[in-house]
This record gives sequence, structure tokens and C-alpha cells, in this order.
Amino acid sequence: MDSGVFIEKIQSDLLDVDVPLTSWDGCSDITYGVSRSVVDGNTINYTVDYSGSATLNGVIDATALPTNFSITDDGSFNFTITPDYSLINPNGDTLIVRLLGNSLCPGLPPILYDSAAIIIVPPLNIGEDEVACLNFPDPVELFPNYNYYGTYTWTVTGANPQTFIGQNFTYTPTAPGVDEVILAVDNGSGCIDRDTLIVEVFGSQVPLTIGDDQILAVGEQTVLEANQIYTSYLWEDVSGGGNTFLTNDSVFVFDATTPGQFDIKLTVFAGFPTCETSDEASIFVINNVDLGADLEVCSNDVVTLDATDPFVPPIAQVSFQWFEDGVAIDGATNVTFAAPPYVAPTDAVLVKTYRVRRTVTLTSGAQNVSEDEVVVTYYPTPVIGANDTELCGDDVVTLDATLLNENVMNYATYVWYNAASYPIPLSTNAAVDVQLGSYIVEVTTDVCFEAKLVNVTCPDQELPVNAGFRPYRISLVGTAGYNSAELTWNPTQEDQRPVYYYEIFYGFTGSVQSVRIGTSTEPRFTVTGLLNGQSYQFAVRAVYKMNNEREVRSDFSNTVFVTPSVILGTDEEKLSEKLSLYPNPNQGNFTLAWATHLGEKAEVSLLNLAGQQIAPAATLQNGETMSFQTLPNGLYIVVVKLGDTVLKQKVSIVR
Repeated sequence: MDSGVFIEKIQSDLLDVDVPLTSWDGCSDITYGVSRSVVDGNTINYTVDYSGSATLNGVIDATALPTNFSITDDGSFNFTITPDYSLINPNGDTLIVRLLGNSLCPGLPPILYDSAAIIIVPPLNIGEDEVACLNFPDPVELFPNYNYYGTYTWTVTGANPQTFIGQNFTYTPTAPGVDEVILAVDNGSGCIDRDTLIVEVFGSQVPLTIGDDQILAVGEQTVLEANQIYTSYLWEDVSGGGNTFLTNDSVFVFDATTPGQFDIKLTVFAGFPTCETSDEASIFVINNVDLGADLEVCSNDVVTLDATDPFVPPIAQVSFQWFEDGVAIDGATNVTFAAPPYVAPTDAVLVKTYRVRRTVTLTSGAQNVSEDEVVVTYYPTPVIGANDTELCGDDVVTLDATLLNENVMNYATYVWYNAASYPIPLSTNAAVDVQLGSYIVEVTTDVCFEAKLVNVTCPDQELPVNAGFRPYRISLVGTAGYNSAELTWNPTQEDQRPVYYYEIFYGFTGSVQSVRIGTSTEPRFTVTGLLNGQSYQFAVRAVYKMNNEREVRSDFSNTVFVTPSVILGTDEEKLSEKLSLYPNPNQGNFTLAWATHLGEKAEVSLLNLAGQQIAPAATLQNGETMSFQTLPNGLYIVVVKLGDTVLKQKVSIVR
């Protein structure tokens, strides 16, 4: 540190009290001098006295200073005073020097030739070295330790050069590096006091950033990087776990291993730990779009494909484009797509490839594009070989249901029924020997189900009705609805006789006598309360009133098979997917399993197709096997109750 002395002249004549201007350190001492400029042969005796706070505080030891000296003619006298700065008052001290001499006229008292007030200040001090940050406005404020007469000049050299004149100095660095700050105080009397400090400037004026929010699919990778060089780095996951990933690296590699939202924070330090700043970015990890495994379906089946991913953030914009065999489908831009029901040729399968492109875009502009495709194979409807035939008496005829297009099926199973005793199976062979009557054959392939009513009749057999009248056989059509079936038929009359009413039956001819579900005077009927995805069979016959008021019933119509539509995404469908029944078909023993979160125990009931309970309810554990060895062959409905949740599944028993 330098130190300084300021001179305030009170009176001046022949004397000179000042400081020597030899170096910066010259301001540490005081020199007073007395000189004469004439040669007259006279000698003047001088007396010096000292006063002021500097003598009282011991900064100046007056006892060690000269108090008398003489000058003859143009001689001179000089003396140096060195203050003890360790004792100085922080606000400074004053030394009063008075110079008196004898008068050249005899008898006159001593004359005050000169006096001076010498202000002695502490060593100049502008503080300790500092550190400044560019990451945020961080001005450097500097103050000298005294305020006296003089000129204050601040000079900055280094990374942020500048000059300022004034007592207090504030500057804001704009570039990193090392600045040397110098304050020079000029007392106006030839003394310049100085002090110096160092300011280290860290960071950058450019705000810290690790980039915008990003969106990735599982399995992808991204790199986050600080945009400036800093002393130290700390990467953290602040989305909940607060896990520290790594430190001391400006680059962080993020691997998307699981879906979710990850908020990544980088904290950087410059001139550790003085300059600290941070930035955050969110990384949204979603699943790759997945349409599931390839599908095998039957002709006319509606296939609904779903590209839903619950991890797509709600703040994102999502778009979809569906393709069929590589060609974009107009208007197919929803998260789900219902493929139209294609009819495969009877002798070949039809293969379609469906692909979806999902584009997810964040508000930051980050985008993720994912694609998946699924191959859908449409199998033709089984063409059953058996047809109506004629037979009389007790003769036997062979009905052969072997599929006419069996070569395009992986396998086929057959179940024959006598319509009069349905659903008790008659045979599980493709061919069966029968006599007069009506028979039903059900054929199941790996993906398709088809049933057919085959009538064996005698052409000469008279119907027990009025002579000449043979009731017309109705042509029935069934249309699936949601939990319902819409039945319509032709309203044709026979021999101009109006239909009295129609009877609607559940099941096939022969078995429908006990399960008539309603009547209608119009050629239409709606059946409600059905299960989506469950197959139902219906038949209709007409009732005529003859002239003798006797009611005559027509032959049964053709049997229609209706499966109420399943709307994917409904709660009912989601529940049905949670029940597994296997094997199916079986010989009376089967295992039930359901989603574990639904419960461990369930109440299980068995119903026939008419909805009647045919076995006592039982309590089963998840994965337990049921046994119904005494039940006849046929189709049944298994009802599983788990609290408020009810699951249903059709089971076929064939021995």
C-alpha cells in the first residue's frame, strides 16, 4: 500500500513546507525547508513549534524534531518528518507547523514567518481482490478509505479497460478475464497516493442454456450440453427422484430406457462457488407406437387397431396417418383405425398390411416420429359341404359337412346336432349318418366359425294343415348392434292368407320350442340385453289362422348368427380382455384366470344360452380348474363375479 500526506498552506512568505516529489513512496514523508534569497550579512534565528492531533496521538514525535536553527545571507535549512502511520486516526490527523524568526530591527519581538497545516491520512486502501460473475448482472463497487482534498482517478486494465474520475467507482464487467483496478489520488501538492486490486471475472453474459424440451421414444438417446465453459458442473434429475447423474462435465448423455417425464437440471459454477447459475429442460419419453402382433381374422370381421400411448404428454400435439398396403388412407388420422371388413375369396386368404405413422410435437418444436405395422390375414368363410336332401321312410343318408375350401384352413372341427335336441352334440365327425329330420352342423376353424341347418325331408310327406296350403318358409336376416340384434324378414303371404303373427326364437329349429323370446305382427324384431362379442342364433316362423280358426305354423326360417358389435375402448371390452378360459373347446374341464388386480377369489356361475343357471355357483381361486363332467355337449356361458366387476366368456363342451 502507498500512503500520502496532504499540504494545506495557511500563510507563506520566505518559507516552504512541502513534500518531495521523488516517488510514490515520497508521500510517506514530510519535508519542510526554510531559505533566504538575499545576501545582506544578516543572520536570522528561527524557532519551530509543532501542534495538532498528529502530535497528540503520537503520529508525530515533536520531541525528536528540531525547534531552533539559523540562516545567514541566502542559506537554507531542510528537515524531513516521518509519521508513524500505525497510530494514525482512520479519519486522519493534522500537524500544525509554525516558523518564527527574530526581527532585523532591534527590540522587536519574533516574527511569524510562515505556518502550514499538514493533513496526514492513512494509507490509501480500496479493498481486497474481488470476483465478478457475468451470468447475471454483477457490478463491482469500489470505495477509497478516505475522502479528502484531491483528485480521484480510477483506471481499469485487462479484460474490461476503462477510466473514471470520481471518489467512488462502480463498473459492470462485460468480458471474462482478469482486471487490474488502480486508484490514484492527487493531493494537488505534488503527492499522488495509489492503491491496486485484482478483479477476476468469470462466466459469460450469454445466459446458461442446455436446450429446449425434447421428446424421445424408448431406446433413443440425446445429448444435453452447456452452451458456455464453466469451472464445475452438476447434472440432476429434479422430476421427483432428485438423482445426481454426474458432475464436472459440460456434456450429459441421456438414455431413454423407461417412459415418463424427466426434468433435467444443470447447475454450473464459475470461480467456484461464487458464480452459480442453472437451467432446466424436460425430456418426455414415450413408447414406440405398437399395434401388437399380426392378426388372423375371418371374412367380414372388423379389425380395430389402436396406437394409444398413455405416456404421450397432454401438452403435445399428436397426429396420425394410417396406411393400407403402403398407401395413405384418406381421413384415417385418429389414434384408432377400424379396418373395413374384407371378404376373402372362398379358395384363398386375403392379406392386408396396415401401418401407422405417429408424430408427436412439443411446443418447443421438438418432434418424435414413430411407425409400426401389422399384417392382417383374412380367412374365407368356411363353405360347409352338407346341403338339404330328400329321404323317405327309415332310410339313412350321410350328411358330409367337409369344407369345400378346407385347403385354405389350418384345421377345422365339426360338431353335429339333431335340431330337436340341440345343444346336445350328435357327432364330432365331418360326416354323419341320419334319418328324416333337421340337423345343425357347427364348423370351427383356427379363426372362423360357421353353422348350417340341413333338412332331410320326404317330398311326398303331407303337412298337417288345410289341403293345398303349404306355409311359405321365411328368409331371415340378422344385423348386429351394440348389445342388441336387429331381425328382419320378408313379409310374403302364402295363398293370399295373411300372417296372423310371427314367433321369434332363440336357438335353432327343434330347440326353439322352449326358448321363444317374443312375437311380432311386423316383419321385424329387436333383441336387446345381449353381450358384445357373444354369438347368438335366431330363427323365425309365421303363424297363420285358417278358415276353421285353427292356427297353422310355417317351417322355421333359416337360422341367422349374430354377434353384437364390440366397440373397442369401452369398459366392457376392456373387462372381457381380462378373463382367460382354457382349453376351449374342452371335455368338461377348464381353467379360469383373470387380471390379478381384480381380486384373488371370484363367484363363478354357468348359464345356458337362454340365460338360465344350470349349475350351482362356486367360489374359485384365480387359476383354478372347474369340472362339469355330467353336462351334455354344447355351448354355455361362464359368468365370473369379482366384486362389482362381472366377466363373461363362452365355453364349448365337446366329448
